[in-house]
Amino acid sequence: MTEPGSQARHPAGLGIGYAEDRSGDEPDPRPLVVTLPLPRGLGVLGALADPVHGQADERKAAQLALHTQRKAWQAQPAEPITAEALQQAMDQCNDLVRRVAAQAAGPQPARLSLTLLALHGHGLLWATAGDNRLLLLRDGELVALIEPGFPPAPPRASYLGMEQPPELDLTRKPLAVRAGDRLLLCSSAIAGRLRPEQIRATLRFDAQTAANELVALAASAFPGRARALVLTLPAPPKAATPTAKAPRPDLAPAAAPPSQRFGARLLRDPIWLTALLVGLLAAGLLVAAVVLQLRAQAPAAPAPAGAQTAASSREPAATSEPIVAPAPAKPAEISPISDPPERPLQYRQLRDVRD
Repeated sequence: MTEPGSQARHPAGLGIGYAEDRSGDEPDPRPLVVTLPLPRGLGVLGALADPVHGQADERKAAQLALHTQRKAWQAQPAEPITAEALQQAMDQCNDLVRRVAAQAAGPQPARLSLTLLALHGHGLLWATAGDNRLLLLRDGELVALIEPGFPPAPPRASYLGMEQPPELDLTRKPLAVRAGDRLLLCSSAIAGRLRPEQIRATLRFDAQTAANELVALAASAFPGRARALVLTLPAPPKAATPTAKAPRPDLAPAAAPPSQRFGARLLRDPIWLTALLVGLLAAGLLVAAVVLQLRAQAPAAPAPAGAQTAASSREPAATSEPIVAPAPAKPAEISPISDPPERPLQYRQLRDVRD
């Protein structure tokens, strides 16, 4: 596992950044946000554990679960991760949390939110229990991948450590990812504190900068609870701009015929151009004179009798009082409409989510 706060680069260009706020925790170097590269560059595994009550026994259970999973994944052969493998891993983690909870004497029973994800060539898989959040930024739209949505709904949350097996949000088929996609796996402290527009703007930075900024924004309101894992896929390559090619000698334009060369020489001769302009001016004056002569010879049509009287009768009678134009009507006042609060799209609203 890589240390928190560092940034690694997947061989395929995947950006990885993660951070967590440890204010108020006992000194412990073991992180609760971890990643593990799959052998032979097949992909990356990520995990985020969040103690529900912040108790020492919950953090101990989370560290034990992550350590056990790290050993198990490293021992597996180099092959793509399946949804069934993630479900089995969640069941093992649940057994470990319940075992720790049975031996601990905390004020409240140990509960844990845990999310496992696998990103490889076939797409994105995840399994989660609790109230962590997995968000996807694609083409400027923020999509909540983990149900029940954004912000979390505590009545529906199902944590590890409960007597009954927790209800898992589990993908059965990989979600197809695209170039330029950005993924955020975070604790409920970040999802409940920050607005979608803040998350969207922060995810435009590189992976590690985005993780650090998200944790810093939520740490003041939820000390020791802000955790974030950011994965960024490389943007698609830009299309190369076509460059102008030099003309080939064998494709040079053919020489103009003699008649065209003679006309070109006449157009460049100043004496010939002056004679042409004078001729055109004389022809224009002659046409204008003929038109004026024809108009002068045409007899004027007599005005009908009483036309002036009728025209004067249509004029309004003059009054002593000035005519005042009516005042323009004031436009109706429009009450401002406040924009509804913005929320990310939901997992089921994502088009082509299970290609």
